[in-house]
Order: sequence, then structure tokens, then C-alpha cells
Amino acid sequence: MKYKYYYCFIILIIFSLLSCVSTKSLENISNEDKSPIDVVMLNQNIGSDKLTVYKIQQNSSRGYNINAYLTIPEEVVHPYIIVSPYKTNKITPYEKKDEAIYRKIINNTKSWQGSVFEETKAIGLYLVIPEIRDDFRHLALDPEILLLRDKFSHIERQVAALLKDVIEYTNEILQLNVKDRVDMIGYSGEANFVTRFSLFYPELMHSACAGGASWTPALPVTRLYSETLKYPLGTADFKNYSGVPFNIEEWRKINFFIDMGLLDERGSYNYLRLKELNKFKDIKLTTKNYKEIWSDFCDVYVNSTERAQMVTYHYVGHSANYKDYVAFLIANRGNDFTPLTEFSSKVTYKTASGTYSAGDIPNIFALVNDSYAVKSGDSIIGNKDNKFKLTIYVDGVPCSDFTFTQSSPEYGTIDKQKAVLSLKATKQNKRGSKIVIKTNNNKYYMTLKWHD
Repeated sequence: MKYKYYYCFIILIIFSLLSCVSTKSLENISNEDKSPIDVVMLNQNIGSDKLTVYKIQQNSSRGYNINAYLTIPEEVVHPYIIVSPYKTNKITPYEKKDEAIYRKIINNTKSWQGSVFEETKAIGLYLVIPEIRDDFRHLALDPEILLLRDKFSHIERQVAALLKDVIEYTNEILQLNVKDRVDMIGYSGEANFVTRFSLFYPELMHSACAGGASWTPALPVTRLYSETLKYPLGTADFKNYSGVPFNIEEWRKINFFIDMGLLDERGSYNYLRLKELNKFKDIKLTTKNYKEIWSDFCDVYVNSTERAQMVTYHYVGHSANYKDYVAFLIANRGNDFTPLTEFSSKVTYKTASGTYSAGDIPNIFALVNDSYAVKSGDSIIGNKDNKFKLTIYVDGVPCSDFTFTQSSPEYGTIDKQKAVLSLKATKQNKRGSKIVIKTNNNKYYMTLKWHD
């Protein structure tokens, strides 16, 4: 019997050694083993900014098994490549995600990321990162996923290798003068990637815009609430995943714009991690708890670096406030840190110098699907048979005392219940329909355009 256990032990050792060989770290490949970067120019003169589109092909010999799309406008003004760790709305096989990103670019379908690239006049880079199922996205950079033994193992290292290649290619082959760090933008799950990636490769990042950051952006500290913070909440066990100590000095060179909307009810990606802490072990986490946690996390950021602006939107749900990201990136093109002082809506923000308020409360607005706010004159855009929920706010409070009219009822149905309008589009909605909302006060009315 003892020999049986002995042989099992030997087999396990051999299997482990083979696994280590088969999953050799991609970043340790010698220069002699590397093939040239594999880039294909796909299109030219795409859209109003006349993009040239390149595909960066996966190249294991150079340290990455992922693809990416590089978009270059006719006029480049922004000195940094802006990177998007693009996340799909649905779980998508890798090839499908690759196709979806390319199709969005060539069809000139404006994503908020594309709008950031265009409005900053920047070179854009869309990363094609695997998404398999909700609890299994390499994009999440979760601890369990980082250590998986598949071709996407340690995706953060693969992204870093690809970024270095793209910067070198852009400068040396395309002869465009970009900096050796990148700006990175992300919203929701992408925002988690941005703040977590900043822990691993701060030396590659110049500015980071992380919107709808799930209440709990990754922290550069080992303790909070008198408890140990393991990755991805903090950096107590960071070396287990990075192989090197956390570089706080390089991290402090990054310009951070991290935001949350107080109407966001989606909870936190870090729910299970928070529940491991004694402080939250025996309570049910609600939006009220998350608001308090968010405030604490904001304090950690502004106490850890002078280059962080932590922004709380008062009347926004789960939404990418990309116009503010554009303004922040433009303001921080140089070496100095310049926080925003003007915003698209009412905010409270924290920096190392204090807490401030800015922006205005629209006297009347509608919150679409508990996510983003629209004001008078704005459009609500969707596909036929799409359903929308509009919650009407007056002076920042849900209001049921209003009437509405629809210019073209045949384009869709609208039902009212208290402060909420439920909309459902029809096939005839292509030309659009106007919705006029009136209150008893003549100053408080709005007109929305509804079309696909």
C-alpha cells in the first residue's frame, strides 16, 4: 500500500513539472525566440475622423495570445495611446468578440470608447480579452483566473507585452510620436480591469479613467478596517500573483479619475471578497453599505496619491460619463496633475487637497433604465421592440406629477406609473417620435427624441 502512495506522489510531481513547462511564462521568451510583431492594415478613411485600422495579431513568441485593434485618426493630437479593455454586454466566444469589435469600428458605430478616441484626437487601442462566462472572465483579472493554466494565463502580462509592442510599432514603424506610457479607459467590468492592471504595471500607465467602478476599485494598501486586504481588494498577497512586490512609487505617477453614480444599484464585483472581511461577514450588503464603502475607498486613494480624483455623481446610475473622461484626459496631457472642476452633472469629488462640489442639478431630467440621465433635447436610441424605463426627476427627486404626449403613437407604446414611463418601440420607429413631458410649473418640462 505504501508503494501505491509513493508512485502517486511521483506521478503528481511529474505532472506538475510538465504543466510548468507547457505553461511557460510568455514574458520569459528570449529575444532570439521572438518573431516580428504581426500587424495587418485592414481599412483606411473610416468615419468622420478618417481612421486607419490595424489588427495586432496574437503572437505567443512575443508574449501574448490575444488580438487587438489599433485605430489611428487622420490628425493625431493626443500624445498617449488610449487603451480600452473592451467588454461585451453578453458573454461572447473569443472569435465572436473579435468580430464584434472590428464590426463596430468599420461600421462607424459610435461606442463611448470610440467617442473618447475621436474627441481627444487620439490613437485608440481595443484589446480583445477573453470572456467565457459571467464568473469566468479573463477581463476581470480575478486571482483564480490569473493562475489558470491555459493560453490566456496571466492575461495582465500578455496585455503588458502587447502594449509595449504597440508603442514601439507606432513610433518606429508608423513614425508617430507617442509616449512610452498609455492612457486607459474603462467602465463597469472594464473599470475593474483598469484599477487592477494599474497595480501590476503602473510603469506602463499615464492616466486611468475607471467609471462605474463597482464601489470597490483595487486599493494600493495592505490593510483597511484594521483587516488584511488580499488582492484584488488590496495588495497584502500581491506578490503571489505578480511575482514581484507592488511598486507604489510608480503607481503614484498615474493620474486617476475614478467614479461612481449614487443611483447605481448593481452592487460590487468584490461582493464575495468583502464578505471575507469580519466587518461585513454577518451583514447583507446593500446600496447604503456600498456608498459608505465607496467613501472609505475614495479616502484610501486620495491619502495614497496626490494624483487621484474620486468622483461621485449624485444623479447618475450605472453609466459611462465619457465626456468628463475626455475633459480629464485632455487636461492631463502634460506632466502635472489637473483635476476637473466642471462636470456634466452634479458631483462631489475628492482629491488629496480636499472634498469639493461641482456641476448643476438639471431642474428636470429622465433616468433611462436606472442607468444614465437624459435632458431636454436628448435622444433615447434603441432597436425595434426595445423596452425602456424612464424615471422622471424634478430638482433631483423622482416626480409623478407630470403629463406626457407622444407625437407619433404608432411608433411605440408608453405607459405611466407614478414617476416611471415604460416605453416599447415598434417596427415603425425608424423616423423617431417626440415625447413631451410637462409639469405644473411651466419651467419644468422636457422634450425627448425616441428612435432606433
